Amino acid sequence: METQTTDILVVGGGTGGTAAAIQAARRGLDGGTQVIVVSEFSWLGGMLTAAGVSAPDGNELRSLQTGLWGQFIQTVQQQQPGGVDHGWVSCFTYDPKVGAAIFADWVQSLPNLHWISGQRPVAVERKGDRLTGVTFDTVHINASIILDGTELGDVLALGNVPHQWGWDGLDAGTALLCPMDRQAKSKEGLRGIMQSADDQHKMSRYGNGPTPSSSPLVRGRSVTSHWNEPSAPNQPNALTQTYPVQLPTWVVVMQDFGPNPSMAIPDIPPSPLNHSSQFAGAYDGYGLEHFLNYGRLPGDRFMINWPQQGNDYGKDLDRLVQSEQSRQEWLQEARWHTQDFSRYIQQQVQQHLGRRYGLATDLFPNDANSLGGGAYALYPYYRESRRLQGLVTVTEQNILPLTETHIAPLPVNDVGEMDAIAIGNYANDHHYPAPESRLLSLKSKSMEWGGRWTGTPFALPYRCLVPATVDGLLACDKNISVSHIANGSTRLQPVVMNLGQAAGMAAALCIEHQCQPRDLPVLVLQKALLTDAIAPAAVIPLLDIAPDHPDWLQRQYDYLAQGDVQLLSHSNMAQTDAAQTGILPTEFIQTDMGQKGGHRILTDAQGDRRQHLTGEFQRVNENSYVLVLPSSMIPPDLIEKTKLTINADKKLSLPLITLEPSVHRALQQCPNGATITVIGPWNPSGPWMRVEHMILLS
Repeated sequence: METQTTDILVVGGGTGGTAAAIQAARRGLDGGTQVIVVSEFSWLGGMLTAAGVSAPDGNELRSLQTGLWGQFIQTVQQQQPGGVDHGWVSCFTYDPKVGAAIFADWVQSLPNLHWISGQRPVAVERKGDRLTGVTFDTVHINASIILDGTELGDVLALGNVPHQWGWDGLDAGTALLCPMDRQAKSKEGLRGIMQSADDQHKMSRYGNGPTPSSSPLVRGRSVTSHWNEPSAPNQPNALTQTYPVQLPTWVVVMQDFGPNPSMAIPDIPPSPLNHSSQFAGAYDGYGLEHFLNYGRLPGDRFMINWPQQGNDYGKDLDRLVQSEQSRQEWLQEARWHTQDFSRYIQQQVQQHLGRRYGLATDLFPNDANSLGGGAYALYPYYRESRRLQGLVTVTEQNILPLTETHIAPLPVNDVGEMDAIAIGNYANDHHYPAPESRLLSLKSKSMEWGGRWTGTPFALPYRCLVPATVDGLLACDKNISVSHIANGSTRLQPVVMNLGQAAGMAAALCIEHQCQPRDLPVLVLQKALLTDAIAPAAVIPLLDIAPDHPDWLQRQYDYLAQGDVQLLSHSNMAQTDAAQTGILPTEFIQTDMGQKGGHRILTDAQGDRRQHLTGEFQRVNENSYVLVLPSSMIPPDLIEKTKLTINADKKLSLPLITLEPSVHRALQQCPNGATITVIGPWNPSGPWMRVEHMILLS
């Protein structure tokens, strides 16, 4: 078997692993740091690409589009023909091939980053309390720092690293999950539940040999309120006993070939499971077309990732971590389940809209080791992984907003340092089927902002990436040290990408400073993230300032020093210029738009249509806005595509939303009945207009 040696090894090409590899290589480029990333499949990017979820959730506000996540989603908007405003589940939907190409280009641009694809980890080499290498199918790689970027935390199992699978608490046996933030912070704290390691320790990546009381795998079932989380069940129930983790989904992409297709659309055959009868009521409460537009992609394609009687699949989820055979059995069933759901959709469309829908073609590559390809994602969208037992465990209390603010408490370590390294804002979203899903009532962490609902922001600590007892390793995907409940917010693509960037930066800094991850000063990491030359990443979730604002970096430093979350919600930026208020000067208006109503379309090089619309501003409520347009000024395709209706006064009310902090302030301050021009793309599926600029005329 071939043996290689590198400074940093990233195992897995998921969202976090890809970000970690790119950031580590960028940081280490001048210093000669060598990075290897090994992926199972031929696409990098994980959830954002190979798993087919090209409709990312969270961190959509421009103020939260920082770091590699910000660079990625802005590059997608530049490169995606037709723009990204198509579906209603996300403000950005795109062809997953576009995302995969972006990551491949970034990797190719880094001469110190070597990408090996088509390889799975099969063993981990360990010397005492330190991981030193990983064996893959045909190559062994030694490394100073290893990052687990696998979708299911396989390195944790292979390396005998203490971790959790499922609900937090006691197993049916005896193994108590130690509270990391209450125990001694030394590496001795967890040795009681670890197997003793030989100098060269290797084990199955499924971790199913030892008993729970001695195994690094702790399965939580019985005591679900271990962390005193307000939303955790107080005792076992049908939900906790049946579904150890959130349900994954095998995404499929369907195609609308139009009312008069030029080709015969093949019928989607039933799978050996023949689950079609399970999908009745899938779009109840939505209607067929609105359901289809949920994940509408460019080019009349539709991402099918639907929770209500849809293609989430949760039968015997423990099989994912039991053995290779059991995992493959589950994967085949999940893939077949999605095939049956796509068949059901095709039949429903045929009944109501005509014979026009089928599977998209040539979208995902046909990898030899994947059950997907073509219309099917390369592997499932996993919502939960094995989870590290780290120096601290992120719990629900760490992501919920304080009562007097919209911001969660900032993390502070034992020596009083605010140690945030990644930000997020998504609502706490858990996927289980009914009726068991009704047994979990999650605390709300949502707020109204920019004419729509979004999640409340939070920050995650560096300590959740660092194992409590093991050196030479960082977690960088959904496998961080987090509770089952809090994972509902930390699992989303932008958050995982932020965590991956932080882990990659930390690994590169450990090589620079010749230290272990637990010994890296967090302020060194924070400053490196904030001042990265290519993709500076926020560590404080500031909602009122865009990353390109000249005061952004100083504001980050100010709050980093103060560490007071209440100051975030009460901050007031001086609003003295157009860039800060979002209201552009009148002379910005094109002369053909008039003063009382008008319409223009700007088309950029990618065909992204941005509308210029002028009409009357109306405030529906405190955070809901519409632009009232006279019928003479309404573009015909706007009416047809949005399905909005013209009222008796021959006017149309177009909902307005924004992701821009300056426009958010402008909408809040705009007088009711004022004449305004708004500029931005419209989304027919919303339906809404995403306002990027606003001009107050009168």
